[in-house]
Amino acid sequence: MPAMTLKQQVYQLVDGLPEDSPLLAEVAETLRLNQGIGEALEDVRAGRTFEADEFTKRVEDRWPRKTTV
Repeated sequence: MPAMTLKQQVYQLVDGLPEDSPLLAEVAETLRLNQGIGEALEDVRAGRTFEADEFTKRVEDRWPRKTTV
């Protein structure tokens, strides 16, 4: 019998975990993070970026600092 591929080993490992496994939650979070990074990189490649000063202005405009009376 040939040795299992890495992909097969991963499938077997994940399949053997209980549904409420903390490891599954960690894997899911890592996948979400990787997807977000991929989307951000695509934005950069497509030129959908702006300078830090513009970012700061947008944040301050959207969420102004509360002043105390």
